[in-house]
Order: sequence, then structure tokens, then C-alpha cells
Amino acid sequence: MILVINQILPTRTEIDRVAWTIADGGINAVSPAVLRELGFQARGAGVEPVLTEILLDRSAPPVARFRVQSIGPGGNSRWSAEHAAITAAATERPTQKRLLVFGSSVAAGVGDASGSGWAGRLKDSLGPDWLVVNKSVSGDTTSALLNRFDLDVVADKWDVVWIGLSLANEGIIGPTPEAVFESYVRNQRRLIKQIRQIGAIPVVSGPYPNSGYGPTEHAYCRRFNGLLNQWGVAGIDFMGSLDDGGGRWIPGYFLDALHPNAAGHEAMFRSIPPGLLDGLLTAPTAGAPAPASITLGADQTNGNPVCYLPKTPLSDFTISFWFKGMDIANKALCGIGPGPARLRAPGGSLRYTSGDEAEIVVDSMNPQNGDWHHAAVVHQSGLERTQLYLDGKLVGAVREKFRSIERFSLGGRADNNPWANAVGVSFWGLTVHRVPCHRTRFPN
Repeated sequence: MILVINQILPTRTEIDRVAWTIADGGINAVSPAVLRELGFQARGAGVEPVLTEILLDRSAPPVARFRVQSIGPGGNSRWSAEHAAITAAATERPTQKRLLVFGSSVAAGVGDASGSGWAGRLKDSLGPDWLVVNKSVSGDTTSALLNRFDLDVVADKWDVVWIGLSLANEGIIGPTPEAVFESYVRNQRRLIKQIRQIGAIPVVSGPYPNSGYGPTEHAYCRRFNGLLNQWGVAGIDFMGSLDDGGGRWIPGYFLDALHPNAAGHEAMFRSIPPGLLDGLLTAPTAGAPAPASITLGADQTNGNPVCYLPKTPLSDFTISFWFKGMDIANKALCGIGPGPARLRAPGGSLRYTSGDEAEIVVDSMNPQNGDWHHAAVVHQSGLERTQLYLDGKLVGAVREKFRSIERFSLGGRADNNPWANAVGVSFWGLTVHRVPCHRTRFPN
């Protein structure tokens, strides 16, 4: 027997307090009586009629309609998995925030042997405060998402809707890539607009690698990420950590041409800033802050005047900032830790020293000329490579692999060595990314 809502419920509030579950015993030994005490309305009915009723009832929670499509007479072997999914919707509390993952195969977890994928890892990290429902379908495109938008998105209330699609599914590898790209961009913007119209916040994860990509497809992926940064929407860069430099997967991070493996899904998940979704729901609506700089004083008691401590350790990253100063010889501009990796300016040069004491040395400019300069340190663990950019130009690279970065220090070393305090140096525009940024992101 299935417990199902009394279909005569007049308001959305009441519909949100509905319990859908399988078997007379209730939800994981939570009895129907207890469910009623929690405010859920329920009644009993036979299996087949109720399944049909759920599928046809537009007021039913979308997760219920979605999950019961694979349940039918004789489908008992799948009931335990479906039961768990419906349980998540049935035990929802009014204070839970709601995330819908709306995409294609990679968003659905394809390629990860556990079936979790990056979205499942995100769900686990959010904990009980969030109800996460994944309605991603393999092979879907922007057009497919638009076609099922009313059924799968509008039919319920969401705080955040996450769009996770692939440019490959759109047909970017083909004779008319520009037309495909324009359609992809146009439809993405339609999806973002429609999500906002229902009162939800959109998040868009950008394209990811594909073994069939070449320079043309790679350029379109980068082009979309550039546009996404201009749309005023939270965008996640899934290329950075997994891109071999030409749009293809890094060896060891993919299952097949189209899909990442478990390591690839893990890298995607780690690209997502912890606290992103909660931050979107509480972010102030004020305009962008005016540019401002800080000049370090003469306090020699602390080798790290400005520190950023990630909520979770990083393995891929970009740290970038503007700096200027007339007397910065032998002072560390930034440190990356817990080890001694650092960027400093000895004499008339700029020098990056890795944790293994390998160095990138730039003698072609004088960082002490009093002008503003932009520096960026970019690390891609999959390629075991750290790159240094100065004023938008790649000036060198060293081979190293960070496994767990816990601290970024501006104006000092990561190991709190007091001599490194960059007294008198001015900084502004500090940014830390959880992915290795592409060179096009840096000013020149």
C-alpha cells in the first residue's frame, strides 16, 4: 500500500506538507500517525491506482512524479531506492531550502561508479538544511530543458535552480558551431529569465571538457564562460580543473569521451565554493563595492597581515592581486600554505618559489617602479603545474602538486616567517578561485 495525499488540498502551503511513501509502515519506520503529527496529510490506497494518480496529478510534488515513473507492478526490486528518494521529499520541513539540479548526464552523475557525481557530493555537503532534487536527464539540451520547464520546475517551489548542461549535447562538434553556440547562449538566457520569474535563483555551471574537442570547441567553451561572468548570475567553471589546455580531459579524470570518472566528478565538486548557495539566499542587493587598496604597516609581529583561510582545503586554485611599492626587496608578496611556497620581489625581479624550492624568475621588469602590477599564481593539480602570470602574460611555470591548500597570505609567507612582512607595499583586487583560471581572465 502507498500513503498518498488527500487530493483535495486548496493551497500550496498544504501541498508542501504532503507525505508520499511506500508501504503501510510509513517512512523508514516513521508511522503514518507520526507523519500526521508533523503536519503531513496522508491516506491509504492501492498501489497501481495511486501510481497513476501521482503521474497525472499536476499538484503532486514533482519528485514524486519523477520517481514513480520507474515503479510499476512487479517493480518491487527497485522500491528501496525509489523509497529513499521519495522519503527525502516526504520528510521535508518547512524550513528546508530547496535546490533543483536541472541538467544532462554529468549533472545526473553518469561516469561516477557510485552514481553520486558532483551533484550528489554537493547534496551531501549541504546537509539536512537543504532538500536537493536532481532532475537531470542524459542527453538533454537547452531546448529539452525549456520543453520540460513547466512540468519539472514550475510545478513546485525552489529556492535555487542549477542548470548543468554540455555544449557537446548541443552539437558544437559539427559543421555549424557558431549557430549552435548562439542557440545555446540564447536558450541559457531564457532559462535564467524563467527561473527568476518563478522567484528562484539561477546557478549555471559552464561547459566541461570532451575528448572530441579541438581548438574551435575549446574557444567556444571559454567564450561561454566569459559571457557567463557578465550576466550577473552565479557561474561555476567546470573547465579549469579538468582542461588539458586544449579542451580535452586530463588523463585519469574521465570515463569516456563525454563523461568524467569519480575523480573528475570530485574535481568538479571541489570547484564549487562552500557556502555558495546559502550565500546566494542571504547576499545583499547593494551595488559593487568601490575599488580600494591597503598599504601594509610596520607591524613586524605578524608575517601574514592579510590571510584567506578556505572553508575547505583546495588542490586547484588561482590567487591574483594588484600590487605596487618602492621598497619591496626580499619581501614576500604572498604565501601559499601550509608550506613555504611564496611570491616575492628580490631586488629588481619577481620570483615564485615552490614548496620544493623550484623557482620562476622574472628579470624583465622592475616591480619596484611604483606602478601597479597584476600578479596571478595558478595551480592545476591534475597537470602537476603552477603558472605565474604578470600583467596578463604567462612568465613561467614549475612542476609541483599541491594536495591540500589551507591558507593564502597576502604580504607574507604561509608559514608565518616574520621577515616576510611586505611593509609599505600596497595591494588591491585580491581574488581567490577554486579552479585554475584561464589566461583570458587576467588584465594586461
